[in-house]
Amino acid sequence: MKKLGFERINIIFPQDVARKLRQAVPSGERSRVVVEATRKALEEKIKPEFNYEQLLNIRRISRKFPKGTVVRWVHEDRATH
Repeated sequence: MKKLGFERINIIFPQDVARKLRQAVPSGERSRVVVEATRKALEEKIKPEFNYEQLLNIRRISRKFPKGTVVRWVHEDRATH
């Protein structure tokens, strides 16, 4: 049986993790907990690559500043507070 928008997959857990999951989470909520944990882990794994690509793109389209400009800006900012 396949629910709309969902797919059943088999995942094998180490015994200690499975035992903790059974103890901590009621049976009707385990799939949701596993899905949320997986989603969060995937977001963290994908995020750095996405940000790196974004930074490269910004670098390509941004105008160039003379050498030392950013350092000067930092010194000026620090002097204001």
